[in-house]
Amino acid sequence: MPNGHPAWRWSSLGALALIFAADALTPLGFAHGILYPPVILLALFSGSIRLVSAVSLAAAVLTVAGVFISPAAPRDFAPLFVLANRLLALVAIALSGLLSVAIIHYLRQTHDAYRAQQRSRQESELLAGRLRNTLESMTEAFLVLDREHRITFANRRAERLLDTRSPAMPGQPLVAVFPQVRALLEQGGPEGEAELFYPRRECWLACRYVRTDDGLALTLQDCTERKRNEQSRLTEARALQMIYEGASLRAVLTQIVLGIEQVLPNTLASVLLLDEAGIHLQEGAAPSLPESYNRAVYGLAIGPRAGSCGTAMYRREAVIVEDIATDPLWADYKALALAHGLRACWSIPVLDGSGRVLASFALYHQHPKAPSEADRALIDRTSHIVGLALERHRQEAAQRALEEQLHHAQRMEAVGQLTGGVAHDFNNLLTVILGNGELLQEQLAREPALAELAQMMVVAAQRGADLTQRLLAFARRQALEPQVIRVNELVEGMHTLLTRTLGQHISMELCPTEDLWPALVDPAQLESALLNLCLNARDAMPGGGRLTIETANVRLDRDYAATHAEVEPGDYVLLAVSDNGSGIASEHLGRIFEPFFTTKEKGKGSGLGLSMVFGFIRQTRGHVSVYSEPGIGTVVRMYLPRAGAGALEAEPTKRVVPLPRGGDECILLVEDDALVRRYAEDQLRSLGYRVLTASNGDEALILLRQEQDIDLLFTDVVMPGGLGGPELAAQAKALRPGLKVLFTSGYTENAIVHQGRLDKGVQLLGKPYRRAELMVKIRQAMDNS
Repeated sequence: MPNGHPAWRWSSLGALALIFAADALTPLGFAHGILYPPVILLALFSGSIRLVSAVSLAAAVLTVAGVFISPAAPRDFAPLFVLANRLLALVAIALSGLLSVAIIHYLRQTHDAYRAQQRSRQESELLAGRLRNTLESMTEAFLVLDREHRITFANRRAERLLDTRSPAMPGQPLVAVFPQVRALLEQGGPEGEAELFYPRRECWLACRYVRTDDGLALTLQDCTERKRNEQSRLTEARALQMIYEGASLRAVLTQIVLGIEQVLPNTLASVLLLDEAGIHLQEGAAPSLPESYNRAVYGLAIGPRAGSCGTAMYRREAVIVEDIATDPLWADYKALALAHGLRACWSIPVLDGSGRVLASFALYHQHPKAPSEADRALIDRTSHIVGLALERHRQEAAQRALEEQLHHAQRMEAVGQLTGGVAHDFNNLLTVILGNGELLQEQLAREPALAELAQMMVVAAQRGADLTQRLLAFARRQALEPQVIRVNELVEGMHTLLTRTLGQHISMELCPTEDLWPALVDPAQLESALLNLCLNARDAMPGGGRLTIETANVRLDRDYAATHAEVEPGDYVLLAVSDNGSGIASEHLGRIFEPFFTTKEKGKGSGLGLSMVFGFIRQTRGHVSVYSEPGIGTVVRMYLPRAGAGALEAEPTKRVVPLPRGGDECILLVEDDALVRRYAEDQLRSLGYRVLTASNGDEALILLRQEQDIDLLFTDVVMPGGLGGPELAAQAKALRPGLKVLFTSGYTENAIVHQGRLDKGVQLLGKPYRRAELMVKIRQAMDNS
């Protein structure tokens, strides 16, 4: 109780003085003392215990003093009455003083308690204000829930984050605003946390709660950017791991798409590939899009108004369509998209290191939506991951293709070496068989039955010779005589032959290119290769069809050479043969150049036609490729090396066939095979020549030193003992500078043929040879100056 006004103090003291003065003037026996308690009660209003005590004490003293200073009592007042009057006044003063002190004390306690309560309330309000300010200034959303998970408090951050208003939130169950939080709140633990997707704002929220006696306290924080970065890194790591482990491209792209959809649950992601021609969309990965929508999109052409993905690939830049229903880029495909519930599509092209468009990455939404900066960053990052996957896949595919080509080349090389070795020995045998068969024909001319058997022997031997020649062509061991030729003129010159060969049921079309570059190639072998390809095309069209022969100038660049190990970048003359026949199955394409492999019926093909073409083109330092689709047709492309700028075209010359005649010159015959050596010796002697024989190079050198009249060295190219035909010829010419040399071989093994070309000035008689061929070649070598 606060102290009263000072007037109460002075009033009390004045009242004491007045009562005492009245008491002093009034005879004893009157109850003036009883007037003191009201004065004490008057002092009570001062609120001072000291004043009340002092007034009470003064009243008691003045009451006693009044006995001594007041006039005597009237006669009819008994002394006892006077005494009792004074005693009662003292008791009343005492009681009034005690009561006043008690009242003041009580009032002071009550006032102090009230003041304390007021101070406590003010402090509580201050603390509450500070706490509210603290909660409002938090970067996290903060909510207080009761036991039924109703919102009792939500700061402004919670209003903005949950996209609602605070007045509407208190009293609402939190699950009514944020249904995804139900599972977290029902865990039952004293505390918990989780990262949940909030559909209303399409963001991720990090949720943490702590239970209290009255409910729980909950904090929410937007973690979308961190979640996106983590998921992007995780998706990239998983994709690269899958690529490293050899997973298919579709599996890798599906992993990327599903990873992005985990970050944005209300989003549908898609990857569309672009075909090799750079025109049509191909299947990539879109597991969450409706399958009917995907099927409708695959095969569409890109263009300036081809939806989001097709336009993005065409423009080579990102295309953001916020509302498919109104955007003109979707005018032709709007009905398709809307029918599948798609309203927005953001697409970005995926480019390789050289700027070539490989694919597109797109995000679809089921309502109109514009991308945020975070969305754009996510799209850019994901397109980069898709680009890494596609580039790595291309590299892996190119590496596997190169390895397959290398293995194929090694296998073909091994077969070629084996083939060449077999052909060498086989040609030696055929030389003897063919030559003796011709001799038997001459000697059995008067016995038709036996002559027919000899004729059959010669025909069989000739077919064997043709077979070994094709094997040598495949093994790239034949001796070529490349010339600068005009391919258009060569093809035109074969038109009549090809027309007769193909038959009337097949139409042939020539498509020559004007200003075709000259090619450096053996014309005879090219004619043979072209004829083989036309025959194969004819057999692929038993019911008739169309055959097209095309020529063109082509440049094979480094990119093409990088995927074809045998190709050297440069200019080539293309000669292509295409048909619309039965085609070749994909599982057979890798083996079509192998010798004796054929897709024809048994007995209808030797399996050496394409292998001969392959060997000839490779030996010419060209390239051959085959593209085929079953039921559609086949295209075989021969890339012939372009003749250099300084190369001169071969002058047409008339062939002068020497008359079959012999001579009387001396010939040194060097042959390691005894049967061939005996056959050749007999043939040469029958032609009138003098013949010296040797089985190896060392014996031949001894004879060269002993005999002075040797006119011609007729030697095999490949011989055992370390001294082959070329080495022998070199040493022989050192001994005899004017000595003429004629080589013979069924397999030169690059001894006198380099890079497929016969060395300049070298004359060669290939095995097996007939008697007439031997006669002509010997005579040419003798007469050559």
